[in-house]
Amino acid sequence: MAQTGISGSVEVGDNSTLQEQVGVAGHLKNWSNVVIAAKSGVTNDVPDGSKCQVIQLRNTMEDLRVKWRWEKVPELVKRMKKLEKEFGKNRR
Repeated sequence: MAQTGISGSVEVGDNSTLQEQVGVAGHLKNWSNVVIAAKSGVTNDVPDGSKCQVIQLRNTMEDLRVKWRWEKVPELVKRMKKLEKEFGKNRR
């Protein structure tokens, strides 16, 4: 794709897609069925079948799990405060 930089020693496997503005560091090889989203920097080997994104390259499913958990933090804080109030009342 447009403006993608691949080091000379990189071996990209079959059916892989590197979207625009992806940079791939040297000595990486043997990844197949991989999708690297736009504006990503690849510095480590990528497991076959991975779909990765962003500058901090992370597996897409892992990234979605992290985002989902982060969105739950405010709710968890409210629940914890409620439990602390209830627990504090019962201890007196």
